[in-house]
Amino acid sequence: MKTLNLLGRFAVTTLMTLGCNSSEPEVEEDTAPSLTQCHPFAARDASPARSQRAIAPPTEVTAWTTPAPPAYEGPLSVNNALEGAERFGTTQLRGAEDIVFDSHGTLYTGTADGTVWRATVDAEGRPTSFTALATLPDARPLGLAFDTCGNLLVAAGVRGLVGISPEGVVRTLADRVDGTLLEYADELAVAADGTVYVTDASTRYDSAWPYDFLEGMPHGRVVAYEPSTGAVRVVVDGIYFANGIAVTPDESAVLIAETFRGRVFRHWLAGERAGTTEPFAENLPVTPDNITLDEQGRLWTTGYLRTQQLDQLSGSAEQRRALLRNYTYEQLVAGFPVDSHVLVTVHDSQGTLVRSFHDATGGLFALSSAVPHASWLYLGTLHGQGIARVPVP
Repeated sequence: MKTLNLLGRFAVTTLMTLGCNSSEPEVEEDTAPSLTQCHPFAARDASPARSQRAIAPPTEVTAWTTPAPPAYEGPLSVNNALEGAERFGTTQLRGAEDIVFDSHGTLYTGTADGTVWRATVDAEGRPTSFTALATLPDARPLGLAFDTCGNLLVAAGVRGLVGISPEGVVRTLADRVDGTLLEYADELAVAADGTVYVTDASTRYDSAWPYDFLEGMPHGRVVAYEPSTGAVRVVVDGIYFANGIAVTPDESAVLIAETFRGRVFRHWLAGERAGTTEPFAENLPVTPDNITLDEQGRLWTTGYLRTQQLDQLSGSAEQRRALLRNYTYEQLVAGFPVDSHVLVTVHDSQGTLVRSFHDATGGLFALSSAVPHASWLYLGTLHGQGIARVPVP
């Protein structure tokens, strides 16, 4: 069978929870109305605790047309800019998906076992020893950002939006909107007024992302959390796996990565076009994961490289039905069609591709975030060891 042969050629990867060699810190759960004195955070949601539920595979699938991938020429020409990257925290960090810096230049990341780490960065930009700030025993830290008070905010998968004070106090800030759970809090961005924009990657499949891809329906959305009131509202929905998000430097819009459609679009927050959505960067060479906007408004994107197998699956409902009939969820995760070639793309403030960084050797397999800071590009990974960095000339 063609589909079975196709699966047999899939590269093997895993996003299962991985262990950590370090001991876990004790986590203090805060029931007070605030994490710090500077911000009147709303009281914790008193609704019933979340319960784990079985995720059934989709019964219907929808195919979509995938454009031919862009040619590796011009700004996308293959280079070795990511080869030989320096690595840090390889004995402690596994699956360090996102990276963020506080106002003092301290580096933070979160790993697959639920631990949030921080590390002082030396004068040459090298992270020194990593220490655990807190551990989320029931969720994986997928996205990180600082609020306007210096608290670390975490998009924590099935747990929702979480806040962690500088002392390591952990609070669940929001885990539902309009009576529905935030099923898959994936990434977040904070505006100057304190509003927190969170992507809910899939309202249907919890963290079961292969099912979301195979069904091919737009279950993703973006919600906004207002820290002064605790109110949560839906900003935009109907997204095909909402992943990375960033607020534009002028605060007029948010950019949102649609992973399974290989694109980033812009949703306007202010001005005449407020409430409307339009393409920003389409037909990316990767399935975009976390995204970063620098001070010049340039978009830094990375993720799994698009493969011929992946594009074929996108356009074939028949092949995806066969996979759902013949393979377990665990087998679908392990057999997702990926490539060891990784790259980072850079688009200017108008969405035009201007630069790319490559590693075709497989040494940095499974990149999930690309964060420019000072004169370095820091790289996170879905399930690799440690974090990495390369110079940005």
